Amino acid sequence: MTVLSTPTYAQNPGAGPGGGAGYSVPKAKPKAKKVRLTKVTYDPTTGLPINTKKKTVTVPGVTPDYAGLITSDPDYIQTKADLLATGQTNTTQAKTGISQALARFGAIDTSGMSDAAKELIDPAALVAAQSADTEGISTEAQLAAANAQSQRNDQRALAARGMANSGELPSALGQDAQAYKIQQDSAKQNLMDYINGLTTGLANANAGNARQLETAREKALGTVEQLYPATTDTGVSTVWNPQVGAFQATGHQFYDKSGNVLDNHKLRAALHSQIINLRSRNTVNGKVNWKAIKQNPLWQQYVQVSGALGLAP
Repeated sequence: MTVLSTPTYAQNPGAGPGGGAGYSVPKAKPKAKKVRLTKVTYDPTTGLPINTKKKTVTVPGVTPDYAGLITSDPDYIQTKADLLATGQTNTTQAKTGISQALARFGAIDTSGMSDAAKELIDPAALVAAQSADTEGISTEAQLAAANAQSQRNDQRALAARGMANSGELPSALGQDAQAYKIQQDSAKQNLMDYINGLTTGLANANAGNARQLETAREKALGTVEQLYPATTDTGVSTVWNPQVGAFQATGHQFYDKSGNVLDNHKLRAALHSQIINLRSRNTVNGKVNWKAIKQNPLWQQYVQVSGALGLAP
């Protein structure tokens, strides 16, 4: 006699002691997910897929960043540093010369000076010029003192002749004032000529430095253009590799539909997903057939790209 076995059900610990509600129906086993791997036959000679869509991919030309490359040229770097140091020295000398000139002349109104001249005037130099006036050692102070002395001399001379209140005194004082103004204007003009000379000289020196730097830049540009020539648009014969999702050329170079080269990070990610599928298809009873996997061109491409990134496959 055949005895039919009774299935055992797990009791629901939350149910009461007397009913069907205390038991659960056994769960169905989940269906295994089907893994699909696009089958591709590769040419053993070229390593390219066979019988897939062909396309001539236009690879855009590349113009290197010459401006950035120039800044790394050793000769250009040295020339630029030398010219910068020379320019700083020239500026310092011009500022020092103007400061000394102002200290000798005395306080002066700078509102009429050029912007270039004003930029070279140290505020401390204006304070020193004012102090020189106060101490009576500046050109301006000495001219004023000489004018005052001349007026006193005229007054004494006319008084000695009994003509202190005559009409000659205003005339003599007027002549003194005129002479004083001429001397003042002459001294100021000499100061301005000196300052303008320093300013112009500095501007010319800076312009010369700029020309030298431009010459060095042009020389560096010629060097980097030879080292890193620009490329034009190029047509590359490729075939579609459905496993990678990109167009493939000889030498395992991959391009997207726009002709852009896939960088190794994106390419490795695409290959990695296919390797996972490849591994699933070559796994039987939990054992992976690595020999079959490693003979697949897909694995070889994955190893090559991983090595280029310094990563283990």
